[in-house]
Amino acid sequence: MASNEMTKCRHRLVQYCRGKGLDLGCGNEKITPMAMGIDLEGGDKDLTMDAGDLGMFAPGYFDYIFSSHCLGYFLDTEKILKQWWRVLRLNGYLVLYLPHKDFRPKSGDILHDFISRDILKILKKFARFETVRAEDQNSGDEYSFDLVVKKTSMQVKP
Repeated sequence: MASNEMTKCRHRLVQYCRGKGLDLGCGNEKITPMAMGIDLEGGDKDLTMDAGDLGMFAPGYFDYIFSSHCLGYFLDTEKILKQWWRVLRLNGYLVLYLPHKDFRPKSGDILHDFISRDILKILKKFARFETVRAEDQNSGDEYSFDLVVKKTSMQVKP
């Protein structure tokens, strides 16, 4: 699912993918070989499982979570982001490369289209973070946006 999309953004986003990390929806190629790849299909995964159910991992276990073009396939975006956020350590990075709702070719294969502001609005409901990067990518064969946020507190907003 995400492998050829990930190759479009790797040169920009791999700098945030250091330490112990997850590549959710990794498909046939992970952002970095050291990442733990999770997908339901694809050849480079380490675990075959739903990227929205990370209950087997302890809170704050990962230094980063990377996902390319995966989030839009889930029905409840807030629920999924809470799962991903829970396993991210303090000062860890949530690194997303998502199809931009104004740029993506309309194909009807995903449930949600986003702009970076949509994701930030959801995160603000429950998370404390610093926006590190929010940049549209709409040139060549890209129709997406980069979003990187740094977790600044382990506490969840009430």
